Amino acid sequence: NPVPLKGAFNLPAGALTGNNTHQLTFSADGFEDYGLGWSAHTDGAPLTMLCVDYSSSEPSPGREPFSIELCAERCLFDDPVACTGLPTPPPSCSILPEVLVTKNFVGVDLAASGIPGHLDVTYQVTMTNLSSTALLDAFLDDDLVGFFGGAFMGLSSPPQIVAPPVPTGAALNPNFNGFTDINILGPSFIKAGASFTVQFTVEIDPMGNPELSSFLNQAVGGGTDGNQLNVSDLSNLASNPLVPGSPVVVLPAQDLTVIMNPNGSVPIPVEDWLDDNGGAVFSVPGCEPVLWTNDYDPADFSGCGPIAGSVTVTFTAVNACGMSFSTTATYTIVDDMPPMWLTIAHDNDLHLDCSDPDAPQIIQDWLEFISTTCISDVSIPLTVTNDFDGLEGPCVNGEGNEVVTFTATDACGNSADLQATIFFTDTTAPVFLVEPMNVHFDCVDGAQDAFDEWLANNGFAEATDFCLDFAWSTDPPNPTLDLSDPCNASTTVTFLATDECGNVDSRTATFSVGDTLPPTLTPLDSLFIGLNSGDTLIVDCDAIPTFDLSDVSASDNCDDSLETTIISALVPLDCETDGFL
Repeated sequence: NPVPLKGAFNLPAGALTGNNTHQLTFSADGFEDYGLGWSAHTDGAPLTMLCVDYSSSEPSPGREPFSIELCAERCLFDDPVACTGLPTPPPSCSILPEVLVTKNFVGVDLAASGIPGHLDVTYQVTMTNLSSTALLDAFLDDDLVGFFGGAFMGLSSPPQIVAPPVPTGAALNPNFNGFTDINILGPSFIKAGASFTVQFTVEIDPMGNPELSSFLNQAVGGGTDGNQLNVSDLSNLASNPLVPGSPVVVLPAQDLTVIMNPNGSVPIPVEDWLDDNGGAVFSVPGCEPVLWTNDYDPADFSGCGPIAGSVTVTFTAVNACGMSFSTTATYTIVDDMPPMWLTIAHDNDLHLDCSDPDAPQIIQDWLEFISTTCISDVSIPLTVTNDFDGLEGPCVNGEGNEVVTFTATDACGNSADLQATIFFTDTTAPVFLVEPMNVHFDCVDGAQDAFDEWLANNGFAEATDFCLDFAWSTDPPNPTLDLSDPCNASTTVTFLATDECGNVDSRTATFSVGDTLPPTLTPLDSLFIGLNSGDTLIVDCDAIPTFDLSDVSASDNCDDSLETTIISALVPLDCETDGFL
């Protein structure tokens, strides 16, 4: 059923019918800029098939982009967006290798250059040889600057083949930049039935061309063999049109820091922040709706307390055109509220009678009570310290007070102070636990050092006070030891324990020096070794020894200068009779 094509062909010609060919000639200069071109229609008649063959009129085959737009109410074989599966070429077109060129907008992200507002747009272009013959001298052009205009900032990443199987002979042009060199492929051919996909990323400034109507440029594929056109273009040239003046908006998620309220609530809960996708925006007109997801997990919260802390969340958006966008931001809850004391200072004052032997434990219990029951905060654990270092007074007429400051610090480092007072009455003197010791020192040597140590240690006495600190003193105030008579020297000292309220108790001890041990005599003659003073020695009469000072040694515990004398000595006896001396 040949369908007449009617319209402007720019040459005198009638309706194009059947399998007849019609030469469509036109100047290659700028018809796109002026909205000109060939226009034909079927006047409402159903169109089954349209085969278009094109080439350049220059002496050598060129690679200028060329496209044909088909508007139809039914599925055409070169419209894979509307059709399912790959198109099946009509028999009358089978004399030419059919090439399917599809271009997909697969992603958008913030520009890697870091320039605010710029985007990185990623495309994939797939070329498929649908025929049973090889495509020779394949080419793939993409004039990026011609399409994007002022929005084109350059390539963020060069083309690379990303989808196998890669046909033998497919090669990339390393000089492609989308501006001065628009050919993506180098010298290439595509085997029958083979397919490959090229991916590249473009940096654009969406506001650089407010009239930008689409993010999808039209990729053109084809080829020549010996200057003879042998390729038909069955490209999918459909794009995702945008509304002029409404560019794509891609905004990253924003970090958010909120200050926690005293009751643990926050002005903007994390759920609200998540519902708003952290403030991120991903808008491509014509590609709605957008599905947002995130990887938030409450267990990822980390910080200084069970509520305060931060969590980093990645938001991912996928729109109806299959484009995706990911952005990461951090939600932080700050606790700058100090802990709250649940009572005022005078409610916790302590009135203490220091005559109570349990006074130290009463003070300790009071300190622990305030530290554990009078404070509240949401950022636990809490640490409570105090500056109590014993009661110090001043004390007047047996009464005094001590102000204690408690400091509570929460897990986030916030702190608050509370002051409470211990009012005490003390009329009880310190209690001696160990009496001062009487010390006797035999020898004058070392006696002075021993006396000084005895004084410094309060006669080695020990005492305690139930409430206050106490001080040691002596009577006389500065005791001395007179060693002019080394055989009989002594000093008596009274040791006093006085607390800060003036209560005092005392004990007395004496330090004395005197030599009470006699010298020791030791006989040196073997006959007398082992004998003690007063022992009787029986010997033969002719064995009675002589005895002089060289036969005895003398020692003393204190005196090294000893005088040794013999009061009586052995004398020979009449050996004819027994006797003794």
